[in-house]
Amino acid sequence: MEEMYADPTHAEETFDENNLSEYLLQAQWSEFVELKRAITEVHQKTKRPLYVLDIGIGNARVPKHLSGIDEIWRMIQQYDGIDVAQNCVDISKNLACTLHIDDKVSVKLLDATNLNQLGGSYDLIISTWFTAGNFFPFQFDFETFKSGYDMSRNEKFEAIFQQAYSKLNTGGEIMIPSVVR
Repeated sequence: MEEMYADPTHAEETFDENNLSEYLLQAQWSEFVELKRAITEVHQKTKRPLYVLDIGIGNARVPKHLSGIDEIWRMIQQYDGIDVAQNCVDISKNLACTLHIDDKVSVKLLDATNLNQLGGSYDLIISTWFTAGNFFPFQFDFETFKSGYDMSRNEKFEAIFQQAYSKLNTGGEIMIPSVVR
């Protein structure tokens, strides 16, 4: 996955809405609707601002959108994002600075298989925009892939979300809205 974003220009193009189909844009906006609902529900349960972890922050489109909605953004205490690609981390950090939300948004280079290296715990953990669909099994080889490959068990996916579950505060939720198989 890291090599996909090795070229900074390609990383930017990957996130350009002009390169996305209408179907994918609608899927993105559906995720936002569900995410706002989840933030509101968890906030009502905890009765305090939330700690959010975004696995695969990409270009920081989620905190960018959320920060533009005052009543939702006030429900968030801290928004941490991780990504496996340095270009995505750089893009996200720059956007957070540009939007003046870097006081609330933190971005780190971290492979999702190492969530246990994060020090905090979270009220909401998200993996949006098909990120979770990119967690291929450890031994998966695109070069030798053949139709019919058994993906009924994905140890990598399980390991990532077992760690995510262990990072949840009481009453917290994990949200994986779009998964491509």
